[in-house]
This record gives sequence, C-alpha cells and structure tokens, in this order.
Amino acid sequence: MADLDWRALHEPFLLGCHAQERRESLTAVWPGFAESAGSHLYVAEDGDGLLGFVAVREVVGEAEVDAIAVEPRARKRGIGRVLLGRVDEDLRALWVTRIGLEVRASNVPARRLYAACGFEAEGLRKRYYENGEDAILLGKTLAVAVRDGSLVAAS
Repeated sequence: MADLDWRALHEPFLLGCHAQERRESLTAVWPGFAESAGSHLYVAEDGDGLLGFVAVREVVGEAEVDAIAVEPRARKRGIGRVLLGRVDEDLRALWVTRIGLEVRASNVPARRLYAACGFEAEGLRKRYYENGEDAILLGKTLAVAVRDGSLVAAS
C-alpha cells in the first residue's frame, strides 16, 4: 500500500521537496489505518497484486476520502470508478450522507473521475500540497430517503 501510495500520489508531484522523508512516513501510516475507528479500506487486486485502493474515514454521518490510488499500469480500466462505487454503496448502508475529498489542481485525470462519480467543487485550499500546489475541495451528497418513518439508503 505504501509503495503504491508513493508511486501514484506523491512521487510524480514532489520533485525533490523532502521526497525521501515523505516516502518513509508513508510506510509508518498505512499499517495502522485499518485499525483506526471509522476507517474503511477498499482494494482492487488481480493475479499480479494490488491494482488500487481507496482509504476512507467516516465520522458521524460524513466521510472523507483520505487517499485513492490506482497502479499506473492499470489506469484507464475503470478501477477507480468501481472502487468509488463500492465506497458509495457501503457508506449509504452506514447512513453516511456526505463524502468529501481534496485533489491536486493539476491532477486532471482524477478530477475527471471524481466529476464522473458525482463530486462537485466546494472550495480551494491554497498551497496545500508539499510542492505549493493548490487543493480543490470536492464533495458529494449521498442520497438518503425516508420510508415509513425510517431512513433508508437510496440508490
């Protein structure tokens, strides 16, 4: 996980900005993520190993995508879309009504994926990333309906 996280989300953007320190810190982060309260980890694999993952934290009816990565050799195969679809299904079942994330302004392929999955721009964090790049804040409302006086997840 840490290796894919590094190759897909950090290495292409850092260009020497404390790159080695950042890579080492990722190795320490991932082992404990799945054990954290409210964390959900979704993975896509094939016979060659890990193709992608989504890490989500859920707290009191809302969720935040901490990271989503797809193996560079496996991109453009719908893996990110499938993973995000599964996240939506599971979060609705947990009564989560909103999900958010941030994306690098320059990451046009990821921004296209998120738009196709229903995420909309909600704000901007100036100079958020290690290299000074802005983060675009995206959010999505997950449909919830009331039936016979009870909340039910809607598709």
